[in-house]
Amino acid sequence: MRHPSNHLLGALLALAIGAAPAGAQGDSTGARGGLFTYRDAILAGSVLLGARLVHPLDDHYASRLQDSSTQANAKLQTLATFVRTTAAPGAFIIGGTLFTTGRLAGNRKLARLGLHGVESLIVGEITASALKGIVGRQRPHVRPRDPNS
Repeated sequence: MRHPSNHLLGALLALAIGAAPAGAQGDSTGARGGLFTYRDAILAGSVLLGARLVHPLDDHYASRLQDSSTQANAKLQTLATFVRTTAAPGAFIIGGTLFTTGRLAGNRKLARLGLHGVESLIVGEITASALKGIVGRQRPHVRPRDPNS
């Protein structure tokens, strides 16, 4: 027959082992703050304030860049062409290259960066086109100095 102290020792050992943390991952779905915080509001306000402060400079340089002597400058035309081609098809080429390189190299983060970058470009283009169609606003190069065009 077993001694009663063995049962007590076994029960205490079971409690000690059972009470130890399992070492599993923590709760990653726990309650977090809202989608936007006060810091986001401060950042948005700073961007709006900065845009308002820079607006006079924007008007000044817009009229300067539309001047005929500036438009005739070959170096500026070359720079404008480079920037335009880098932005329009270049962003898609860069995103596709990131995706392909990430897939070939087995780098999931790089592939996801390329994929989501191109996705955002497509969503942005569709959204801008839809808004222009709904609102009826023309592109600035149609009548650059007419804000109602």
